[in-house]
Amino acid sequence: MVDVFARASLCYLTNRCDEGFRLVYDSLRISSEKISLNWEEQEVFCFVSMNLLEKRYQSWLKLTHLLTKSTGFVEHQSIESYIETIRNEMILYSDQIFDLVQNYFLVTSKQESIFYLNLQGDIHFYLSQISQFNTKLQHFHSSLRFYNRSLQISSENISAVYNKALLFILITEEYDRARDLLTNTIDEFEKKQISSGELRSLQNYLQNKLLDFHFVEPSTIVKQNNHQTNR
Repeated sequence: MVDVFARASLCYLTNRCDEGFRLVYDSLRISSEKISLNWEEQEVFCFVSMNLLEKRYQSWLKLTHLLTKSTGFVEHQSIESYIETIRNEMILYSDQIFDLVQNYFLVTSKQESIFYLNLQGDIHFYLSQISQFNTKLQHFHSSLRFYNRSLQISSENISAVYNKALLFILITEEYDRARDLLTNTIDEFEKKQISSGELRSLQNYLQNKLLDFHFVEPSTIVKQNNHQTNR
């Protein structure tokens, strides 16, 4: 497996993440037992997996924007076809990633458990953006469930802070309050010398998640849910 992940890493560096993921997926699928990945291999798997999803997600965003500006019937149908293709590819890759995480990776530590839970939470977050109606909400709730499970393992206090920050982001859209809350909490942990690699990793993760929420305008999820309820 060392050679497989070395080749997958090269694929990532040369912008061939589809090929890199296929290498890892096919190699693990023929394994007769679960495999424990070291930290470097986990990073390669995460980079390759999320890169192929993120690129398709960016394409999906651009196409949905073009769809609102399309005027001709043929052009509209063509863009919708591309959007559906990208959606199906993201769903397929996501299912394969979930399959590997749940059935082929051996989790031997708390840190590994947190890593895989966050990864699954991120993937469900992407799926919530490209999905429609009830499926959108299902993926969004799954995303939150994985994040919460991860944070419960990390720290109950951190979990409470994160949930409060998430409330600011999703309901009131007070991004500055959410960021200040996270920053102040992490500062307090460091003053008490409770800081750890786990906490620092969580800080980076939360900062990236704030950027994600800024970008995709999560209030649309809440508004859509309210609209469906009113109907």
